[in-house]
Amino acid sequence: EPQIRKILAKVPRQRHTMFFTATWPPSVRRLASEFLTGAYTVTIGNRDELKGNQDITQIIWTCRGNEKNTVLMQILRQAGVADHGNVACKGLVFCSTKRMCDQLAQNLERNRVPCG
Repeated sequence: EPQIRKILAKVPRQRHTMFFTATWPPSVRRLASEFLTGAYTVTIGNRDELKGNQDITQIIWTCRGNEKNTVLMQILRQAGVADHGNVACKGLVFCSTKRMCDQLAQNLERNRVPCG
C-alpha cells in the first residue's frame, strides 16, 4: 500500500487508473475507494465461494536462500519444463521484485531454459 500511495502522489490527478487484484480484502477495498472514482468492478467466479482450483496440486518445497536456484531447476526438470525438447510444457515463476525476475531469467538462460 505505501508503494502505491508513493506512485500515485507523483502522477497527474487527471488520469485513467486501472487497478487489478487477485484478492479483495478490506485493505485493498479501502485503497481502491480512495484512489478510484467512478470505478467498475469485474468479478470472475462467485465472490461468495472463493476457493482454489481443484485441478491444481500445490507442493511446498523448503530450502535455504542459497539453494533456491538449484531447487527451482530440480522442480522445473521434474515437471518437464527444463526439458529442451518439450516445447509444450511451460511454467510460471513469481518473484518479489523485477530485479529478482531479471536475475532468475539470466540463471534460467544459463541453464538453457528459455524464458520470456
